[in-house]
Amino acid sequence: MSDNNMLPAKAEDLIHFDSLLEQGMEAIEQYSGQVWTDKGEQDPGVTLLQDLSYGVSDLAYRHTLPLVDLLTPTDTPSGGGVFPAQFGPHRVLTCGPVTVDDYRRALLDLHSSDAGETPGGFYFRNVQLTRESAEEQYQYWYDPDPDKREFTFARPVSNTEPTQLTLKGNYHLYVELARGADKTKAQTALDAFLKANRNLCEAVRETTWVEPQLLQLFSTLELEDDCTDYDRVLAELYMLSEAYLSPMAARAAASGLSEQGVANEAIYQGPQLSHGWMTQLPAARDYNQSVEVDLSPLVNTWLSIDGVKSITLLGYWADGYLHTNWRLSIEANKYLQLWGDNPVSYLTSNVDFVHLYKKGQRCSSDSSAIKKHITTVPLITEQDVVMPYGRNRKPAEFHSLSNRLPPCYGLQQPLPGDTQKQLHQFLLPFEQILANGCQQLALLPDLLAFDRSQPSPVWGEQWPFAAYSLSDKVHQAYKPTLSSLLDGYKQDDSKELATIDYLLGYFGSQRAPRTLSSPLSDFLKVQRGYLSQHADLGYQRSNIQIQAVSALQKRIAARIGIGSALFDQSPALDKLPFYLVEHRALLPALPDEHYNAEQTPMAATSDQQNKNLLLTVAVSADHPLHVGLLIDLIIKDGGGSGNDYILPTVMVKAIDSTGAVLTCSMQDNEQLARNLDKVIEAMKAGTLRWKNSNVWLHDMWYPLSYGDAKNLKEGEKRIVETHDAPYPVMLQKSDQIAIRYHISPNASLLEDDKQSIIHAQVVPRDWINGSFVIKAKDGSTLPEEVANYRWYIDDQGKTLSDRFSFMVSLVFPRSLLAGLTDACATEAWIKQCILDEIPCHISALVHWLDDSAFAQFGVTYQGWQNDGAPLGDRSYQLLKQLTLGRTPGVLDGIRHMRIAKSAQQQAATEPGWNPDYISENELFYVPKN
Repeated sequence: MSDNNMLPAKAEDLIHFDSLLEQGMEAIEQYSGQVWTDKGEQDPGVTLLQDLSYGVSDLAYRHTLPLVDLLTPTDTPSGGGVFPAQFGPHRVLTCGPVTVDDYRRALLDLHSSDAGETPGGFYFRNVQLTRESAEEQYQYWYDPDPDKREFTFARPVSNTEPTQLTLKGNYHLYVELARGADKTKAQTALDAFLKANRNLCEAVRETTWVEPQLLQLFSTLELEDDCTDYDRVLAELYMLSEAYLSPMAARAAASGLSEQGVANEAIYQGPQLSHGWMTQLPAARDYNQSVEVDLSPLVNTWLSIDGVKSITLLGYWADGYLHTNWRLSIEANKYLQLWGDNPVSYLTSNVDFVHLYKKGQRCSSDSSAIKKHITTVPLITEQDVVMPYGRNRKPAEFHSLSNRLPPCYGLQQPLPGDTQKQLHQFLLPFEQILANGCQQLALLPDLLAFDRSQPSPVWGEQWPFAAYSLSDKVHQAYKPTLSSLLDGYKQDDSKELATIDYLLGYFGSQRAPRTLSSPLSDFLKVQRGYLSQHADLGYQRSNIQIQAVSALQKRIAARIGIGSALFDQSPALDKLPFYLVEHRALLPALPDEHYNAEQTPMAATSDQQNKNLLLTVAVSADHPLHVGLLIDLIIKDGGGSGNDYILPTVMVKAIDSTGAVLTCSMQDNEQLARNLDKVIEAMKAGTLRWKNSNVWLHDMWYPLSYGDAKNLKEGEKRIVETHDAPYPVMLQKSDQIAIRYHISPNASLLEDDKQSIIHAQVVPRDWINGSFVIKAKDGSTLPEEVANYRWYIDDQGKTLSDRFSFMVSLVFPRSLLAGLTDACATEAWIKQCILDEIPCHISALVHWLDDSAFAQFGVTYQGWQNDGAPLGDRSYQLLKQLTLGRTPGVLDGIRHMRIAKSAQQQAATEPGWNPDYISENELFYVPKN
């Protein structure tokens, strides 16, 4: 980039002044040789040609300047470099943690200095990430009984065989605290890291802090006769022993590795590290198993210490006596800690664990002197790798042709005549072309910039003459018109898109085709955002976070060319062009079986300011509760004599530091908000209980809604989606659905056979517009009236499949496909773009919603995200809109309904039957006749 001598000799010859002049003369000979006979240097035409040849040669030579100089802007900012720091090899060649070793490296890189602590150290000595064992796995049950069709945490008692399902993608993290690290601060750093670094559809559900196992080495060493530095010997003995028994990760600066000849691709692997690139990780270990350590290598290690003559004894204290077999066992979930928290104290003579002898005499030592000899590896602080700026060569500076012509042409006369004006005008097109070329070269820092958030000209243009110069005055009459024409010429959207496509090619990408009818300005903003954030989007491509637009979502948006709002710094989450939802994020925390039985709370208070219920409970230290847990609040005899009133699936939004005060949000549970006073009264009366929620989700059912009968055959019906029944994207042609009569406040009990199940088969389907056609099976007849009928997918393969592990949903507005010639082909192309970007082990469902449903989805999604993605009313709304399930809070039966009081009975039945009031107030009813 900085060497301009690489220009081929042939190219240098072509742009030389003599070569250009010769080519001009040849052209004159070819086109006007019969007319232009005098080609001597005294000829004005030859003089003008020489002047033009010089200008062209000058512009051509400017192109041969070192590229780093041409990319250096006129106003060079302090620091930084030619390209933004995020496009350096430390970012472009790395990726966010994905593999187990990636996570180990990133966690071992956490240092207290990152939080501003001085002096500081690394938080962790070793970490290990393992898949959950069979006993730890998140498991739940599905009961396919047609009268239940529900998800439970405990095995249900059912007329049909339930299916056990396992949530995959969960991990158990084991961490060893580094010597001297503060556990509280390390926990804070770990929590922040895990929140910011989570692979799509994966999570660390459990973290175990491995406990130290004290190792009290006992040794006796004989020193050389001339050894006098006993403190140094003990310090080296400690450091070498620590390095053998508890080695840290080996680190090297990227600059040092580069000087050794290591290629960038080999240096910058895995996640971007701040404190050196790890050339060797601590040995991996299964913390669930004990492991043996051989102490014999310490002998040769200690003998290498300057001044050590021999070792007469090596062993360790354990169980009250000295072991000299040189092998010890590290217990499961333990790590060795040499000489405890204060190892130096074990090295001094008054503790009597390490004995130094010289000429048969015991050598004394001092703790403070030993500490002075203990050295630590200097902390490496990696700097961003940037290409430094060069020297700005002022490529836009243009020297007018008219100023170089001899005085005899009169172009320098203060009052030019008509002849001189005509010559000025004759030269103007040539000067304008050359001036524009110089300005085009000056635009290189903008044209080749990866950050194009601010639109800049793609074609160079500048007025060739300095203000108030003689040539400038000559063209004053028409200068404004020419300037306006040039101003419109410098912006070219097609050239801008071509430039973006060229720059994306450096990363193996390309700009999106204009398949969708989004405005050009929005499309350009998307492609600019994709380019400017390309390095970070590649780095975070497998990462997902709460309250943030994922890199995957942005990459998909860039591939299909929509969604400029996604690339804003803080996009409004309710106004996104489409949504990406991770199914596992909608799941509650796995309950502890210890709390399956009814528990009596210690206190229940209302926090009206924050709209929360604070529930104080008795918690076992061995069975802590977790945020995201679902509990049932039970009011004993609340539904009448011998009947309990249950508020199901109340989510635990927060838990205080004691683990005993649970915060339950009323904003996330309307039923709790309506019944808060009753809960407080029940607490005072001693009739309030709580326990784990067992039923946490009901499978989907849909109100029966018929569409138009156009192009239908006899016996067929078209079912369309409704506000309460989005289209199930899992539904395929030839699938079977079941239609059942549902008793509700609107129901009418007139026929005995309405409880029978009607089976129907899907004929064609139109998932884009949300409809499908069915025909009855087995001689059944489809109901003509849709009121109080429900339907659901009656396919064991779909209902019993795991719909939460490695699954995501993408939600688009149907208006995106409006007006397209072939919406199906476009929808297939969008799906292919999604598949190209999404990790291959993850399945994606694509939902198409009408504008009102899509807007409502956005509002729900924003509230759910801003509240930390809890399981509550909003998440159940998302579950329903994604056709994953329905809230179990709306249950049938007297235990989930209230006996109406006189005023409620009047409001529910007068002047007429009011189904909405009955449902909202959870009143017990018998369907009207």
